[in-house]
Amino acid sequence: MWDKRYDILLHSVDGIGAATYGKLIERFGSPEEVFGASAEEIAKIPRVSETKAVQILQKAGSLTEIEILMEQLERAEIYVLTLSDAAYPKCLKTVHHPPPILYVYGRIKPEDERAVAIVGSRDASEYALKIARGLGTRLTQQGITVVSGYARGIDTAGHLGALAGEGRTIMVLSNGILHFRLRDAGFETRERLASSGAILSEVFPTVQWTVGAAMARNRIVVGLSRAVVVVECGLKSGTMHTANTAQKTGKPLFVLQYSKNQEGALGNRALLEKGADPIVSYQDVGKIAKVIGH
Repeated sequence: MWDKRYDILLHSVDGIGAATYGKLIERFGSPEEVFGASAEEIAKIPRVSETKAVQILQKAGSLTEIEILMEQLERAEIYVLTLSDAAYPKCLKTVHHPPPILYVYGRIKPEDERAVAIVGSRDASEYALKIARGLGTRLTQQGITVVSGYARGIDTAGHLGALAGEGRTIMVLSNGILHFRLRDAGFETRERLASSGAILSEVFPTVQWTVGAAMARNRIVVGLSRAVVVVECGLKSGTMHTANTAQKTGKPLFVLQYSKNQEGALGNRALLEKGADPIVSYQDVGKIAKVIGH
């Protein structure tokens, strides 16, 4: 029987990202087998130094701490999904370096396979926030789940729009799930969110936000979605990284069309020039729904 204590234990090692985690499992078969290997064997894995190999094995003495953490997660109704679990989203198994572990509050359901990401600037204009919220509402009314990164601004507006439409939304965090806090009164309660979708993170539950985690999260937002909608973004932003990820993976990319003088949406203009599909308002939701199909 697969013992998830060792999955979480390996995940707790500093500097073991999704890529290295995957290589370790590929070589040894399971996290438990990793801890049964020698430092010399572990150090043969690309980009794993002898020092890191020793650090991994030293973590074996922290199993009790992991058991305490698992009890804490269980009390918070957070469950742990590994790549070997049937409930692990199939679409995420195909992304670049799939998350080896997902910590989830709420439930991911089969209907969430028909999902669209709504992304954009944290410091968005009022007009863009209105569009994002309207898109969230109208997409869910089409039976489409809204995915975003739970950042302030456009992400939050998209999530709130989905809830206003009595639909489903998935929040992908860039920090440990135990640090989740309700950002806006419109979210009401954690229980309300759990009944309307899922909050998930690939980050170890007790770890705070980092830039690296925020960038890594983007591949999950794209991976969970059949299409990505950029509402408003600057040229150098995490949203541009998300948009580029969508284009590289062949996902349809829709971008709100602004006038050329809209300073806060220079990224929109650049993406449209690169061939993104323009939308002009939240009433273009039919265009988006048609592209992602049923």
